[in-house]
Amino acid sequence: MNWAVLVTGRCDDVLFSPTGDTVYAVGYGTGYTVSTDGGNVFNLISTGVAMSTRNHIAQCKRATNIMYLAVHGGSAVNVYKSTNAGFTYTLSGSNIPGGGQAWYDMYMHVNQFDPNYAYVGLINLYGTTDGGASWIDISGSAGVHVDQHNMDFHPSDPNKLFAVNDGGVWTSTDKGSSWTNLNSSLTLTQFYRMTSDPNNSSHLLGGTQDNGTQRTTGTLNWTASFGGDGGEVCFHSQNSNYILGETQNNGLMRSTNNGFSWSGATSGLTGSGSWVAPILSHPTSSGVFYTARQQVL
Repeated sequence: MNWAVLVTGRCDDVLFSPTGDTVYAVGYGTGYTVSTDGGNVFNLISTGVAMSTRNHIAQCKRATNIMYLAVHGGSAVNVYKSTNAGFTYTLSGSNIPGGGQAWYDMYMHVNQFDPNYAYVGLINLYGTTDGGASWIDISGSAGVHVDQHNMDFHPSDPNKLFAVNDGGVWTSTDKGSSWTNLNSSLTLTQFYRMTSDPNNSSHLLGGTQDNGTQRTTGTLNWTASFGGDGGEVCFHSQNSNYILGETQNNGLMRSTNNGFSWSGATSGLTGSGSWVAPILSHPTSSGVFYTARQQVL
């Protein structure tokens, strides 16, 4: 297989029209480019919207003249709407919250049956039911996990959609007005690190990606010890009542009762820590631990 560069520069999103003849490519480096011959030749288009740090585009399959463009710059995300198949746009929603992490969690989608329903995934999920006249948070009050990454729609049911985020998979049967957590029967948690109690092989602790530090004492059911992004966990080799765990960037947590309760343990730490930082116990001195940031502490 041979590949050829069609458009130079960073590209954030590529979208084919339902008929496949028109292709949209948007990005910080590519700008807003369009091909009308199935992707053979792309031309830079002046739509009235400047591309910024990250950009995503969506088109309604049942009403292809309606398109949405989400543009992230700084900490703000603005949404623009087109009614002429993406050749010009007007501002639809400005400064939608949650753009501070848009380098990590961001998407733009529109209901494939009804162009009045569109969705921007950021830390929370924002939606419009009136064609972009207003945008509201449709995930926070419903308990949907934060950090949205993608969405898809049922191929024949216009009311049903699925959203995926750092917490797994969620579904809605009313276009996003309410949500159901699908994760109770799925094993989706990503462990960064895991360890076992040196005195009890059934006692496990592990730090997970954005789902805290999880603990089990032998059952298939895990419970959260503390929240955030988990990391390293370390039982002391001489006394397993003493345990250190961490949240992101070496935010140390300490237990003195074998993991039943936890408290912060960052006093005296300075410098920047890695997302998952090392924690070691002293091999012979009970209660002595080591960690490392920009220096060993």
